Amino acid sequence: MVRKPTEEVQLKLRFEERLRRLLERAAEDNNRSMNAEIVHRLEESFKRADQEKSIDTIVQQTALATAAATAMTTRMEIIKFLQGETQPANPPNPEQKDKAP
Repeated sequence: MVRKPTEEVQLKLRFEERLRRLLERAAEDNNRSMNAEIVHRLEESFKRADQEKSIDTIVQQTALATAAATAMTTRMEIIKFLQGETQPANPPNPEQKDKAP
């Protein structure tokens, strides 16, 4: 039998008494039943996981865009240099060649 996504179901869980007490205190602090507290915390954990995936995607896309922009700038600088439009960014200094750092 297929359940509807909005259908409520019962689930029997086993966990340590310490965790039950933490949930009980949190439920009281948040004016919720223990069931509502557990459901809320589960929903929030899924939201947080989705947000973290989105952030990771944005970071990866930003890194790729930055690398592409840097490569394009470097490519343009090389083309200008080869065409004689610019000098190398750090031209060698013949006077410093013999000097030790």
